[in-house]
Amino acid sequence: MGGKNTKNAAKPELTESEIHFLMDNTQYDRNAIIQWYNDFLRDCPDGKLDKKEFEKVYAQLYPKGNPSKFSSFVFEVFDADNNKYISFSEFLLAISALSDGDVTKRLRLTFQIYDVNNNNQIDIKEMTKVIEALYDLKSVPKDQRKGENSAASRAQAIFLKLDLDGSKGLNADEFINGCVNDNYLLSLLLPEGN
Repeated sequence: MGGKNTKNAAKPELTESEIHFLMDNTQYDRNAIIQWYNDFLRDCPDGKLDKKEFEKVYAQLYPKGNPSKFSSFVFEVFDADNNKYISFSEFLLAISALSDGDVTKRLRLTFQIYDVNNNNQIDIKEMTKVIEALYDLKSVPKDQRKGENSAASRAQAIFLKLDLDGSKGLNADEFINGCVNDNYLLSLLLPEGN
């Protein structure tokens, strides 16, 4: 992560109740949680990961791409309490969900990331924005984003395949079931692939 310098800032404490909560809600044991916490504090001594620092994390994960758009979508989901920063607990819960071997759980979180306006549906505009952000993130060259590979065309094709009720919006079940049954969509729409 970026590593902020903050003088005289009190080091936030990881309470026993937080440890138990994280043990119950992630796949990590006590030692792993403490290690994650120490690493988090090394990079965020005040215990707060803001949007700018979060984008730096994504830049390290995707050094050839432009993570700004996609990391912004992800940040909004990770910041569960909407206080403009990600706490350690929010961070570890999200990391756990994204790294979980259960594709359905990962797709549920991915659905939340793609539901930019938080109305429990993904519309064609949201899907187009996310595909554009994924193209930027994965450094897809501009000349490969034309015609049927344009973000708008890809979004339209996805909707034709997944919008089973014709509502012009994908609910979580349509999105998850459609992706689980289509390896191409799974690899396209899950940020880290499957």
